[in-house]
Amino acid sequence: MKPVFKIKKDKNPTVATLIVKGELGATNGKAFKESLVNWLHEDGELELSLHSVEAIDTLALQLIYSVRKAAALAGRKIKIVLPEHKGVLELLKKTGLSNILLNEK
Repeated sequence: MKPVFKIKKDKNPTVATLIVKGELGATNGKAFKESLVNWLHEDGELELSLHSVEAIDTLALQLIYSVRKAAALAGRKIKIVLPEHKGVLELLKKTGLSNILLNEK
């Protein structure tokens, strides 16, 4: 499924949520990076919803990690909502990447 990137602020105007749906991979890395950068410039708290992500590759994970580091350098935190897709979530947990994305020890 082609990915969809949408910045949403309607539930809580103090939270800017980047909603990501579909498959994240090298073929759409540029669009994902542009969405992340635009979202990072939003005011308020930042939330990245990967809830509807069906597949994710190393490039997408590196972009997420990089934007989280950039936000931290600017004194901001990003809340990440992990994918619901069983296969993607299981892979992230088995590899320890879910802990890295959630910034857990």
